[in-house]
Amino acid sequence: MATRASWRRIHAGSQAQQSNAAQPQTPPPHPPPPQARLPPPPPPQQQEEPQQEENEDEDEPPAKRHCGIVEPFSEAWADAMCALDADAKEKGMLENGTKVYYDAARQCTRLCGPGADYYVILSVGIRNAHIDLHKDPHHPYWHAKDYNDDAQATLLFPILLDNFPLLKEHTEFLQKNVELVIRMAKFFSRVSKKTRTDDLNRIKMHLYDVAEFQDPRLKNKCNRGWNSLESAQELVPLRLRAQYLANPKEFCRTLTSREADMPKEKRIKIYSKDWFVMMYDMTLREEGLQKPGCLRNRFLVQIGKLLYTSFSSTDVGMERGHRTGKGQPPLAKTYKMKKINFHTILYITILARFAYTSYNQWCDDDGKYWNCDDFALQVLEFSHHNANWVDELEGWWIAQILGTDDDDEELAAEIAQTSFQLAIANECSGRRKGPPPLPLNSNEDPHNDGEGEPQDSGDDML
Repeated sequence: MATRASWRRIHAGSQAQQSNAAQPQTPPPHPPPPQARLPPPPPPQQQEEPQQEENEDEDEPPAKRHCGIVEPFSEAWADAMCALDADAKEKGMLENGTKVYYDAARQCTRLCGPGADYYVILSVGIRNAHIDLHKDPHHPYWHAKDYNDDAQATLLFPILLDNFPLLKEHTEFLQKNVELVIRMAKFFSRVSKKTRTDDLNRIKMHLYDVAEFQDPRLKNKCNRGWNSLESAQELVPLRLRAQYLANPKEFCRTLTSREADMPKEKRIKIYSKDWFVMMYDMTLREEGLQKPGCLRNRFLVQIGKLLYTSFSSTDVGMERGHRTGKGQPPLAKTYKMKKINFHTILYITILARFAYTSYNQWCDDDGKYWNCDDFALQVLEFSHHNANWVDELEGWWIAQILGTDDDDEELAAEIAQTSFQLAIANECSGRRKGPPPLPLNSNEDPHNDGEGEPQDSGDDML
C-alpha cells in the first residue's frame, strides 16, 4: 500500500525535474577572490504568514496552501491516486483502497468512448476548470473551430468530475502535480482497454441471437466479417454499396485476398472515413445525404440494451420471455444512468462493428486503411459541427435504452385506473380515530383505565 507521503515524493521529484530543466547547462563559475566575497546573509526572520493564513482560512478550502505547496483536499485520495493500478487483482485494490476508483473509471471510459485522450481531458480540463462554460463567452470551447483538445476536454472532463470520486475537489491540487495527472491518465487509458474487453465478453454470449443470424456457422466468429454475406452486408461502406450489391461474392473475395495478388484496378480500399451500413436505419436514409438515419440502426440499439440493461430487454429476449437472472445488476442500474451521450453511442457502434468482424481478439485496425480511433475522431469531428443533430440523436437513444418521461406518465395513468386506486380515491367511508364505544349493557366504567381508581370524566364541571 502507498505510504501517506507518497504523493509528496512524486511532487518533489516533479519539481526537481522542472527546476533542473529550467536551469541553463553552463559550467560552474570560478569562486570570487577572497576580498570580493559577500558578507554572510542575515539570519532568516520568523515567517508568520502561513499561521496568519491558517487563522484567516477558517472554512478549510478544498486545496490548502502551505509553504508554496497546494495540499490535497484528502491525503488518502492523493495517496490512492499514486497507488492506482489497472492490472492489480481485486483483493489488492480492496486492500489499498483503490477498488472504488477502478469501478468509477470503468464507467467513465464507457461514457468517454473511443478516441479519448485522457491526458488531454485531464490537463486541459483542469486548466479550464475555473472558467464557467455557460457564462463566459471567452471559454475556449466557444472558439473551437474543430474537435480539438479544448472541445474534447470541455465535453468529457465534466464526465470525470461527475463520476470519479473527489476529482472535483482536487482540480487545484492537480494543477501543481503534473506527475499525478500523467499517472491518472495512464490509468484511465489502461482501464478503458480492460473495460472494452469485458464489455465485448458481455455482448458475446447473446450476440448470435440478437443479430438474428440465419447461418449457424456464424456462431464461430472466424466465419464472420467478409467471410459471410450476412455479416459483410453490414460492414460495407455506403460509398461502395452499389459495387457490393452488383456482385457480393466477388466483393468479399477481393477483400479476403492478398492485396498484392490483386490487379490494381480491382483492389478495394476501405478507409477510416467510410461510414458503413450498420450505422444506418436504411429506411430513413436519403441518397447523397449522410445524416438521415445515421446511428439509428436497430442492431446498434440491441447491442446498447445488451450492454446497459439486459438480454431480457432486447427484442429477442422479450419475444422469448427471457427473465433476468440473479447475477450482477445491469450497468444502467448499477451506475443509475439517466443519459446516453454521443460518445457512448459511438462506443456501442465500435463494439457492434467488431462483433461482426472475423477477429477473435480486439484489433484497432481492420485492413490497411481503417483504424478504430481515426474512425471515431472523424465522426466526433462531424458531431462538433452538428450540435442540434447530436441533441436529437441522444434523446432518441435515451428513449430506446432507458425509456422516457412519457413512458412514466403513461404508466402512472394506467395505475390510476386499477381497482385499488379507484377504490381508495372514491369509496372510502373513513377510518377509526379512537377506541370503539362499549356496549350499553356493560358494567365497566368507560372512564376506568383498568389501573386503579376510575378517572374523572369532568362531568362534575357541567
